[in-house]
Amino acid sequence: MLSVILFHGEFTWAQGGFVGVDVFFVISGFLITGILLREFSNDTFSLKRFYERRARGILPAPLVVLAATLAACAAIMFAADLRVVARSAVTVIAFAANIMFWRGIDFGDITAVNYFGRRIHEQPLVHTWSLGVGEQFYLLYPLALWVVHRYQRRHFWTAVALALLASFALNIIFVARKPEATFYLLPTRAWELLTGALLPFVAARWARSPFADELLS
Repeated sequence: MLSVILFHGEFTWAQGGFVGVDVFFVISGFLITGILLREFSNDTFSLKRFYERRARGILPAPLVVLAATLAACAAIMFAADLRVVARSAVTVIAFAANIMFWRGIDFGDITAVNYFGRRIHEQPLVHTWSLGVGEQFYLLYPLALWVVHRYQRRHFWTAVALALLASFALNIIFVARKPEATFYLLPTRAWELLTGALLPFVAARWARSPFADELLS
């Protein structure tokens, strides 16, 4: 995440720092998939318990950020701008900030928030788009993974790989035609999380020594 901060700090030598978000998605997919596989193997998986753990792990920090951001904005922003930030705060709680920033919000002459635009700092919650992508993924992923594990266990990793390739294909197809949608939305971002999801399979097949583990990481 330090690379993302440096990118937004406009350091000329960190112009690719936003790739830190991509790395975060890969790591997140790896960690959650490992947890799910252990629970599947031990027959202890519970969708309710999974969502409860996600809520306990995710919600406290964003709620603090939202409270601090809204308090600061109330002190320094005009009413019209504050209403826009308040609306974006609602979508953060609903894990839909990425959809709102893709569709655009009524922010003066801005019809959509360009993550790489010069006026991005006028929307203090734009960074929460990644939270929306992650939580939308984890709303659907555990159930889909459980169904495949239960009924098509032989083809488990094939299904994950096909989902990854489908998402990556969508990314390639739409990145030039619809760059905003490709950047913000789950279907064209899921391949990054699924890349992490495949790492346990790769590690189990090819990691044979501490050196191999380090090389794979």
